[in-house]
Formats: sequence, structure tokens, C-alpha cells
Amino acid sequence: MAGEPQIVIFGHVGKDPELKITKAGGSVASFSVAVTPRKKEGDGWTDGETMWFRISAWHRDGEAAVETLRKGDRVIIQGRFSTSTYDKDGVTMTVNEITSEAIGVIPKPAKPATKQEVSAPW
Repeated sequence: MAGEPQIVIFGHVGKDPELKITKAGGSVASFSVAVTPRKKEGDGWTDGETMWFRISAWHRDGEAAVETLRKGDRVIIQGRFSTSTYDKDGVTMTVNEITSEAIGVIPKPAKPATKQEVSAPW
């Protein structure tokens, strides 16, 4: 849809992506991503409130997401942002949604080398 704002988020996959086939034969993967802001306070860090985003990845991107992403993976998502609301037990709930245009997996940091692993062979 034209006019939707673009957004980039860094977060963790909340559940394994699920692939569905539309009536027209297209494919779409759906999954959630959690984003928790952190800020420095004194000598330590404090976590803010976690925000959840519902992600839709279409066609090849969705198929690749199902094959490669797993719960807990750190990702960067770029896409079109929108919100929707629904009623749950008399309470209006808001859902943050992103139709992805690019998905990247952020590798886990390497385990620090021990002194023995980095010592010279001579």
C-alpha cells in the first residue's frame, strides 16, 4: 500500500515462521519479532518495555524465512509499517505489523577465544 511509513527494527524472532499459501497461489510467512530497548544508567544497562511486531514476508522471502529463521534468532527487518486494532474481552488491542521488504539474520557473537586457542604454534 502506498503511503505506509518505512521502518527498520532489530530484534529477536518470537516463534518459528509459518508458511501459508493464499487462494491465488502465493505464499506468505508469518512470525513475530520482539524489540526491547536498552539504555545506559550509571554503570549498567536497563531494559525498557518489549514491543512486539507481527511480520509478513511474501513469496521467496517468506519461503527463505521459514527455511532459515528459528525462535530466538536475532534479525533486522526493513519494511512497511502499519497498525491494526481488535477487541478482546472489551479491551481494544493494537497490533504493530510490518510487511517485510528485507530480512537479515544477525550472527551470534563468536565465543571469546581462550589463551590456549590464540597462542602461537611455535
